[in-house]
Order: sequence, then C-alpha cells, then structure tokens
Amino acid sequence: MARGLLASIVVAFFAVACTTGSDSGGGGGAGGGAGGDASIGFASPGNGTEVSIPFEVQLDASVPLGDPSTGNHHAHIYYDVEPGASDYDIVYGTSAEVPRPLSSGEHTLTVALANPDHSLAGPSQQITVTVGSSGAGSEASPGGPAPGSTGLDY
Repeated sequence: MARGLLASIVVAFFAVACTTGSDSGGGGGAGGGAGGDASIGFASPGNGTEVSIPFEVQLDASVPLGDPSTGNHHAHIYYDVEPGASDYDIVYGTSAEVPRPLSSGEHTLTVALANPDHSLAGPSQQITVTVGSSGAGSEASPGGPAPGSTGLDY
C-alpha cells in the first residue's frame, strides 16, 4: 500500500511539473491568451510628437505578430476611442503607414495586442500625437513601410 501511495505521489508531481510553465511560447497559438509577460507599445512616433498625414507607426511587441491565419497575435490601433471600440486599424507586422484622414490637432492613439480571433489580449499603450496643420510634421513617413511590414488592413 505504501508503494502504491508513493507511486501516485510521484506521478502527480511529474504531471504538475510537466504542465507548469507550458505557455513559454508567449501565447502565440490560435485562440490563446498573450500570457502574463506579453507587451505591446509604440516605438514611434513618441508621445507628444507632431506628425503629418500619412505617418508611420513602429510597434514594439514581445510576441510574434502576424495574420490571424498564422495563429499569431496582431495589433489594433484605435484613434480617439477606447480599446474595444469597433473602429480600428489592424497591423500584422511591426510597422505600418497611417493614411487615416485625422484632422489637425491633438489625437489619442492606442495600440492593443489582439488574439487571432480579434479579441483583445490585454496589453496596450496610449500616446498623444498632434497632426500638423501645415501638412509638414516632424514624423513624416520615410517613403513606405519597412521590410516585412504588412501594413494596415482596412
């Protein structure tokens, strides 16, 4: 009886050890959460930057970004609304050009990490940019998306 109890404890311990930390891949699987240490944010433009339309956004994500069919996360960019609103742009890579016709003045941009099914994964960052009235802001696009960018999906 003692051997049977000891064997059961060893098997239970092994099962727990094998499943603990199994999300080490960052939650990139289809429908999976982003995990507790996932993050996303704007690498550029910086908070408070003046931009002109179109302008380029560069994202910094701790998990792979890609088309939902790949099982990877992607980013939703919201303009002057809270995450979860129905009006957003989708970014599948780490950079994209924003051609959205924002009016001159201050705008709040929020980037949120999204699961392949478009539900929000949790991490987000908010910045404020000012669209210049002269059309010549300090963060004009350098001539197109960076290599590997898939751009925005309208």
